[in-house]
Amino acid sequence: MEICLHVGMGEFACYQIEMAIDEACTNIIDHSYLGESAAGKEIEDPGLIVRAFELKDRLVFEVVDWGQGFDFDDHPVQNLENYLKTNNERGLGMYIISRFFDNVEYRRNPKDGNRLRLTKHR
Repeated sequence: MEICLHVGMGEFACYQIEMAIDEACTNIIDHSYLGESAAGKEIEDPGLIVRAFELKDRLVFEVVDWGQGFDFDDHPVQNLENYLKTNNERGLGMYIISRFFDNVEYRRNPKDGNRLRLTKHR
């Protein structure tokens, strides 16, 4: 959140970014690690890393994990109308991430680290 404010983004945009990154981290813990962390390998191989990069016209966040990963293309963003009809309490993580960031990229590589790259233009 602080980096967003530091680069002059509005408070609302900063909260959106914070919420989307929280969703990404929660999804990694719940799905890639099945609720478990890589605590036993923490020193050499942290379970989760979040990096932030300030570039001239955008902020880039990278979330890296060494869990199972998933097939990004097989998990389309939830249709909000259909979601509301099902009364489901879960499943909006990708929707939130895709709505709050301008660009979302994912590269699966459990050996060298799965990378979720999130870009927000100023």
